[in-house]
Amino acid sequence: MQIDQPVRDAMMKDRSYYNSTPIKIGRYWGDNYTTVIAAGAFGLHGILTENSSTKKIGFEIMQAALYSGGITTALKLALGRARTVYKSRGNKV
Repeated sequence: MQIDQPVRDAMMKDRSYYNSTPIKIGRYWGDNYTTVIAAGAFGLHGILTENSSTKKIGFEIMQAALYSGGITTALKLALGRARTVYKSRGNKV
């Protein structure tokens, strides 16, 4: 935690990579809606084809996302590493 500010300063110096194609792809892939789309696609395929294994995969994708999100949030809060919450006008809460 003592090196947070120096690491942040070093990372924020050169932001030219921010709009590069690999970063954009990674940002899209890491969004929450990607998980929902994948789980929904597997679930819908399972329903339409009456295939129980693909329905199960869709369910397990959502289950894993909920578990990992909950555990990550709990650990961030417990260890004091959660991001600052901002109001709509940019003020810290």
